[in-house]
Amino acid sequence: MSLTIDAYIFSWTGFHARAATIAKALLERVNRVTVVYSDREDDVSTGEGRWIRVPNQYFGGKKFERCLAEFNGDIMLLITADAQRDNWASLINACGQAFTRNGAIGVWSANVKYSPWHLKRTSLSMIENTSLHLVTQTDSIVWAISKDTVGRLAQLDYSRNNIGWGIDTIACAYCHATGRLVTVDEKVTAFHPLAKGYDNLDAIRQYAAFLNQMSAEEKRQYNIAEDCMNKRCADAGPFAVNDFLQSVITLNEPCPCGSGKRFKRCHGALV
Repeated sequence: MSLTIDAYIFSWTGFHARAATIAKALLERVNRVTVVYSDREDDVSTGEGRWIRVPNQYFGGKKFERCLAEFNGDIMLLITADAQRDNWASLINACGQAFTRNGAIGVWSANVKYSPWHLKRTSLSMIENTSLHLVTQTDSIVWAISKDTVGRLAQLDYSRNNIGWGIDTIACAYCHATGRLVTVDEKVTAFHPLAKGYDNLDAIRQYAAFLNQMSAEEKRQYNIAEDCMNKRCADAGPFAVNDFLQSVITLNEPCPCGSGKRFKRCHGALV
């Protein structure tokens, strides 16, 4: 059975040319390519595929909500325009093959470099005869989700989660709770720069409120995954905390692991 992939690219001021390059590479290989973009200027050059403009104040959460309204496929692939990869076509092939060969996959992700959810922290095991890791958590920089996972995320309220932290967390918790597989392909690499354009404390507050929408079983699976990753951090020492965390979180801010401790007293102490 052939699965249809709806691809969505998030773009913003200064990244439309890169979004257009990604869209062109995907255009003939997926069901539909949509660029959801914001910009502070009125006159903006776009490219191939569908381009949907949203208010400039929209970040990942509100852009994702727009994608949910547009989705019409079997798999939703999402890419942020600041992600870097030499060959986007091969990524589509790997993503499509993974879902086609294993109908239990609910989340598939590229192996994102400069992410706090690196494989040393998240990998549980590998699927035999594949390059897929079964993981506790993925990043939402370059990832794909099954139709039922999209359906679960469509039930959530995004009105107070403009930045978008936690969408991937609930997706993974849903999959763990329903027997779906959460995977990362170690051979499909994407790079993400150490930068952000929003207030980190706002992101953490929105993240905490957003996670309150998890079901009881999703919350239980989330806690299991967190315990596993925290133990991995403690066992692995400084290798467990990606430099990314230090670049976006100051020592006195709450740790994003949700412990309630300051970063310097929690995962920051491992660095």
